[in-house]
Amino acid sequence: MSRTEPNIYDHMISRHIFYAMICVLLFVAASPAAASESWGDLTGQIVVQGNVPEPSPEQVGRHQDRSVCLVDGKIPPDDAIVVGDLGGLRDVFVILTPSDRTQSVPVHPSYDQPREQKLTLDNYQCRFVPHALAIRTGQPLVLKNSDEVGHNCKITSFNNGHNVNLPAGGEFEIQLESADRIPANVSCEIHPWMDAVILAKDHPYVAITAADGSFELKNIPTGKWRFQFWHQTGGYLRKLDAPQYKVDRRGQIVVNITASETVNLGVMKLPAAALRR
Repeated sequence: MSRTEPNIYDHMISRHIFYAMICVLLFVAASPAAASESWGDLTGQIVVQGNVPEPSPEQVGRHQDRSVCLVDGKIPPDDAIVVGDLGGLRDVFVILTPSDRTQSVPVHPSYDQPREQKLTLDNYQCRFVPHALAIRTGQPLVLKNSDEVGHNCKITSFNNGHNVNLPAGGEFEIQLESADRIPANVSCEIHPWMDAVILAKDHPYVAITAADGSFELKNIPTGKWRFQFWHQTGGYLRKLDAPQYKVDRRGQIVVNITASETVNLGVMKLPAAALRR
């Protein structure tokens, strides 16, 4: 039996398969998921420096629903600026912002399940609760009314808009399908003093400062990322003093997230004058 001679077409096919495998490997290596096999955390605290005026009462006036809107028989204070006893500023958004708007942010698997969980924006004693909320695009949001009177929930932004009437004890589920650059305004057309802010992003790396001004972002992809600080009355917090970091005119700093470590930004101070009522 004669030995079969190598076929030139067999060599060509083998070479094409080899090149195809190389291309696949290069594509996988260059993809965001492959580039972010490690993750790190970010923490910090924002405090107000200087005297913050006492919050003025909400403009409840002689509204027909006044009895429902009082808290312990009193008109509640404006909750747009909430500063704790030690100066911590509540409701500051800390937002991971890619330098290129088309750049996708790798997401840690721990965030897969929470994206399916419903978040709630309640109407309680004529206040939106919570006052500041972050949500992922497509995540279910329940607009709820725990009061005995009707409310209206109007969400206004560049990319998302909803206007929902909520009867007493009612609720309605929506989704914010598009990512916004800054938080959207939430208002009630029945009770004009009611307001809140909500931010929709296509990634989960948004933190909102707690009552003491502290925040934490976990499982961030490693590398250099921009983080933006935004507040409802202060807007871009360009006057924020972040030790060892330069804050730009859009209230952003660049932080190098390292694998399996926590970058602590420490106590960052914001002049009271930067907050506008």
